[in-house]
Parts: sequence; C-alpha cells; structure tokens
Amino acid sequence: MYRGFNLESIEVPDSFFEIGHQLHSQHKALVKSVLDEFITPSGALDASKMQANWFPSIKSHVFISHSHRDERTAISLAGWLKSLFSIEAFVDSCAWGFSDELLRLIDYKFCYDKESDIYFYEQRNRSTSHVHMMLSSALMMMIDTCECIFFLNTPSSLLPKDSIGNSRDNLKTKSPWIYFEIAATQFMRKRSEKEHRGIKEAALSKSLLDREMNFLYNINLNHLTDLSIDVLNNWLKKKDDYRGAEGALDALYELMPSSRHNKILYG
Repeated sequence: MYRGFNLESIEVPDSFFEIGHQLHSQHKALVKSVLDEFITPSGALDASKMQANWFPSIKSHVFISHSHRDERTAISLAGWLKSLFSIEAFVDSCAWGFSDELLRLIDYKFCYDKESDIYFYEQRNRSTSHVHMMLSSALMMMIDTCECIFFLNTPSSLLPKDSIGNSRDNLKTKSPWIYFEIAATQFMRKRSEKEHRGIKEAALSKSLLDREMNFLYNINLNHLTDLSIDVLNNWLKKKDDYRGAEGALDALYELMPSSRHNKILYG
C-alpha cells in the first residue's frame, strides 16, 4: 500500500454500475473457483494455503473499503475508475459474500446433524473463527498488494460524530470488517508506487435475523487523505492526458500531496 484516501459524500452516476458489476462478478467467480484447490485428500481445508491464495488471480490498483449498505456505490465507483481511468478496483464485499457462502458450506458439512436437523453451537463457533481468520489474513494480503485504498466514509460506515469526540481519531463504526481494514491500513508497511508497480509486474428464523447485534469499534482516519468530489472532478478533466492506470494514479497523487503528517506515516 502506498496511499489511503477518505471519500465523504461521494455520489457516482448509476450508469457506471453495470461496468463495476461485471468486474465485481468476475472477481467473485475467480474467488469461488479456487475453493476445490484448498480441499486436501482427507477432505479437510488447507487453511494456510487458502489465506495465502484466497484472491489468487485478482490484480488491482485500488482497494475499496465500504459498508455493506453502500455496496452499489462501491461497485459503481469501481466501474467509474475502470471506465474512465483503466484503474482496476477490488470491492471488499466480494470477500464478505464469499466468506458467508464458504461458512455455509463448512457448517453444513461439519456442524450440521441431519438426523436432529440442528447445527452444533460449539462446532459452529469454531468454523466461524477459522473462516474469519482466513479472510482477515487474505484481506490484509490484498490490501498490501494494492497501491492505494479508497474508504467510502458514509453514515452507513461510521456513526455520526458526537459533540465531545469530534476528531478523526475518535470515530466509531459498527462494522468489524471496516474496523479491521482501516486499522490494517494504519499499520500496513508503506511502499512507493514504483515498488508496487514492480511487484505487480513480477508476481503478482425471521425474528432472529431481525435482531441487530451491535458492537462498537474505535476507528482512526488521520492516516487517510480526504478526497473531495471537486478533486475527483479535477482529476477527471485531464483524464485524456494520463498514460493508463498508473499515469492516472500519479496524477491523483499530485493533486493530493501528502501532508506532513502523512509523510511521516508513508515515508
């Protein structure tokens, strides 16, 4: 990871959704297609191999972190980046959806008793821990390989600021995945855009469901650069001058130079 951006009040024309949806569907298909490769001859899942190769064929410039309620906006943003700048974006809900599907498969195989028609609680807890551990590791690797991250800062992803704690390092989210991803970007090793580009070339029941389970996580956005719609529009104006995705990203970095604080963080 080289840079992180905080996008507030972003609205993407819905006309880009279909382009983003195609890309999103391709990523989901790639992730799903490798499941069989992780099953050992004994029928067990090779967890180490899986977390290292969950996103084996996906090479993206940008990682989009978002609330599940903003999935359409995130997918449309991916389509906007692809259509106008040739920038490949990875929408993180691709991973969440597949983890739920994987968890269902594992639970049905290892946690479900057909005779009694019940799932065993302790086994179910173990399976959830394993899947979420694998997903967390795989997401961290994906963030590490992407050149930059776009965080969709919306009322769905963060709670409203209160009158006491109004700073960017005292925000709260209900989403454990948003918390994990933003925390990961804060402590992730920072590498220059040139390092990234070299690496990419080389390797690269109904009532129960209605009950809302809320946990609050503190979240710090000080390490992310605010990215406004005005900056995005200025970036778009000169898109014909950019040489591919990397040229477009370089132009964005020039429009939004790191602050002194970010220079310390990013090197």
